[in-house]
Amino acid sequence: MEFDPAQYADVAARILVRGDWLHLQDMNGPFINKPPLMIWAQALAMAVLGPTSVAARLPAILFAVLTVLGTFFVGRRLQDVRLGAVAAAFVSGSVALHHAVADPKVDLSLMAMTTWAIWAALERRWLLAWLFAALAVLAKGPVGPGIVVLALLPEFLRTKPPSPPWRERGRAVLGALLFAALVIPFYAAQGASGARYLLWTQAFARILGGGDFQDSTTPLYFLHTGLWALWPMTPLLIAALGRGAHRLWRERTLPARLERIPAWWLLLTFAVISLSRYKLPQYVYWVAPPAALLAAGEILRLSEGGLLAWRRAYAALAVGAAALGLLLLALVFPPGGWGWLILLALALPAIAWAVTRAGEAWLRTAALAASSALGFLFLYQAWLHPRLLDYQPWREVAAEVRALPPSEPLVLVDVAPTFALSFYSQRPLRPASPGEVSRERPRLFVASEAALQHLDGAKSVLRLPRYPVSIPRGRFLRETTREGELGWIHLAGW
Repeated sequence: MEFDPAQYADVAARILVRGDWLHLQDMNGPFINKPPLMIWAQALAMAVLGPTSVAARLPAILFAVLTVLGTFFVGRRLQDVRLGAVAAAFVSGSVALHHAVADPKVDLSLMAMTTWAIWAALERRWLLAWLFAALAVLAKGPVGPGIVVLALLPEFLRTKPPSPPWRERGRAVLGALLFAALVIPFYAAQGASGARYLLWTQAFARILGGGDFQDSTTPLYFLHTGLWALWPMTPLLIAALGRGAHRLWRERTLPARLERIPAWWLLLTFAVISLSRYKLPQYVYWVAPPAALLAAGEILRLSEGGLLAWRRAYAALAVGAAALGLLLLALVFPPGGWGWLILLALALPAIAWAVTRAGEAWLRTAALAASSALGFLFLYQAWLHPRLLDYQPWREVAAEVRALPPSEPLVLVDVAPTFALSFYSQRPLRPASPGEVSRERPRLFVASEAALQHLDGAKSVLRLPRYPVSIPRGRFLRETTREGELGWIHLAGW
């Protein structure tokens, strides 16, 4: 949608114009919807690269890299390099991470900071733990350290570790002071009402009630969302959780520590977000790192069972991918594409069968090809397709109005102002009626096709398509019916 990512970019660009990093503003005035970490990172990128799509996208890519690296270090700390490397590969290829890069919001910064805070706490590096906890608060409010507590507190209560030495306690106290020094200035600058909104209404009120945010979605929303968002870990994750539950039920023994901490991290966070009165799919992205750790542990356990276990795991993944692909294709291409669906239904299980019969060299080749494909996808997100805010044609409009003085508003007739247009044009936007435009006769203005027909003497400079939705419908995907799905706007003048 032309909302959150474009709004954050608009706020970041205005930081550099106004020079005020504590009192954020968008085109409508003060902005207190979200904490500032992602927006600050975008502003820093824009200071170097200018107010461009690349600069708006770059911090999301960097936070994604930090999430992958943090997952590796947590896995290495829990077990060894193998677990860390496999978990990092899983999280880097997950739908959750790639979608968070493609539609960047504050959630990637939250994932990165909570993962690094958990690693620092496991390493007992308290200064770093408090530092990352503070950055997590600046990423998403108290939700950040809340996730860290959910991940580590059950294990702490269970093992009751001995009291740390005085030197370690001193570092913890210094870390708490560092936390306060980083967090307090921004929230204090928002005033009492702004701080309450960010720390309570946008966080705990969504779970406990008392806020304006609610919807009718059931707690199962995140269950079916997680099935696709955590792909390709989903089959292995289900297996890992099922095996742990079976052991607890039949043997009355807890899983190993390397499984317990990711399980608490995932399950408790999942339970809390499921109670939220306001449900968005990106909430479940927060548990991608622990999901990757559990899936990595499961696939390493399978590898110890020999080649047959690996074959069965690959076959299960292929069959699951076939089922998911068929479902998505059925939703996007209704009955007209049944021939392709039948072909896919026959092809993917055949591939799964071939995998079960393959030798180890073939499996290594398949794994290398899959890893290369995921790496290429990440590079494509990062560099080959750096257009972030171009769902609609606002960049083309902005390029044409650069001849106008920067302080001159861009007049809109029957076209709603958007954050993306504000970001690209770097000027005020002013809606006007056809009568006002006829009297004022601005050099350039933006109008819908219907409005332009009622403006005698106005001439179209540029005609551009507008898409009705950010996720194209089936009619839009078919060339024969696409024209009817488009709306048209004009950059016009007198």
